[in-house]
Parts: sequence; structure tokens; C-alpha cells
Amino acid sequence: MSPAELLELRKQLRELLDASLIQPLRVPYGALVLFQKKHDDSLCMCVDYRALNKVTIKNKYPIPLAAELFDILSKASYFTKLDLRSSYWQVQIEIGDERKTTCVTRYGSYEFLVMPFGMTNAPATFCTVRSPGICWLWSWCRWKVRFILEYNF
Repeated sequence: MSPAELLELRKQLRELLDASLIQPLRVPYGALVLFQKKHDDSLCMCVDYRALNKVTIKNKYPIPLAAELFDILSKASYFTKLDLRSSYWQVQIEIGDERKTTCVTRYGSYEFLVMPFGMTNAPATFCTVRSPGICWLWSWCRWKVRFILEYNF
């Protein structure tokens, strides 16, 4: 990692620890951390869960198709977009499964207490958890993993 990435890693680990989203762990294994540059040049911390994802049984969830959404929304006049930033962090990792989320860094190993980004079943799990909360809105609300779009005719 570059010096800038190491500084960002320390900062983000501190923020995750302070928010009780991760906890330190003493294990020699886990996924590696890397950074992806965002459109605004800030750095997004990513955990490389490819090895875990290969052995994970995939959970399917019927996420709405874009064509279906465009058909419904083409008749609407007013729109409101709600961004569910850090939405996966609203889902707690099942007790006993935290070790599967372990990431190893220069500053130690950490396990997530909430669902991290990058796990193969994260979108389906989030959608399964989120659906009951918005089903009553279905006549005027559609959503696609991170965003909720409200509309009126």
C-alpha cells in the first residue's frame, strides 16, 4: 500500500472500531484489504473476499429488473431518491459467523460485526431483510439494493 493508503487504512479502521462495526481479532488468516478510488478521488476500503465467495452457496433474491422499473416509472411525474449509504452495515452478522469476515491488515486482524461489502450474498441478504420494511410502499416506491426511489403520478 502507498503511504496515502496506509493513512486512510488507519483512519477507516479507527472509524469502524469507534462505530463498533468491527472488532480486533488474533488470527493469522483472513482476507486482504485494498483501496478503490472513488469518483471524487477519495479512497474506498475494500476487503477481498474472493476466496470466501468461491466456497459460499449462493443465495438468490429476485431483484427488480431495470426494464420493469423503467416501464413503471415512465408514467410518474415526481421522483425522490433516497440513498441508503452504508446500507449493508444495518445488517448484523449472525453470531458465530463473524470470523468468516476477518480481514488482515498491517495494523492487525479484524472481524466485522455487521455485513461488509464484497461478500457474494450481501446484496441478496440485504434485499431479504429490507423487503418487509418497504412492501407497504410498493404502489409508489421501488428500490434497487442501495437506492429507494419514490414516485408520484
